Amino acid sequence: MGYILWKNLRKHPLSMVKIGKLGFSLKSSIQNAASDDKKVRIESTMEIVESILEFRRNNPKDFDVILNALDEFVQEYKNPETNEAIMKILLKETEMSEDS
Repeated sequence: MGYILWKNLRKHPLSMVKIGKLGFSLKSSIQNAASDDKKVRIESTMEIVESILEFRRNNPKDFDVILNALDEFVQEYKNPETNEAIMKILLKETEMSEDS
């Protein structure tokens, strides 16, 4: 998983910076998408979708980098050993956040 990110960062540094900026710009909308208020969840989800579509329109090559990286990640995730390692990491992080 980290290898895929590192490989794409080295191969497409400007694209990865743009993608990172998109992620940071979506942070509050993503947090709001977990709201108990259905209206807030819907509005936040629409903001996320609009931002992603705008990014795709303005940065089609960078968007392709995202999709290719996701494709690599999914293919790697299908490997049982990788899947198990990812689950261990995610479960450990979940346990740590619950303890806080």
